[in-house]
Amino acid sequence: MKKKLLFTAYSMGLGGIETALCNLLNRLDYDKYDVTLIFHLQDA
Repeated sequence: MKKKLLFTAYSMGLGGIETALCNLLNRLDYDKYDVTLIFHLQDA
């Protein structure tokens, strides 16, 4: 049975969150984890 992971972020422009999130997602074993990403977009 897969474990469920949820990642959420309000902004991808905070310096480094993009790199950290990409590195984390690339290292996950998707046979073991069900991953959901939620991005909260703000109007300009």
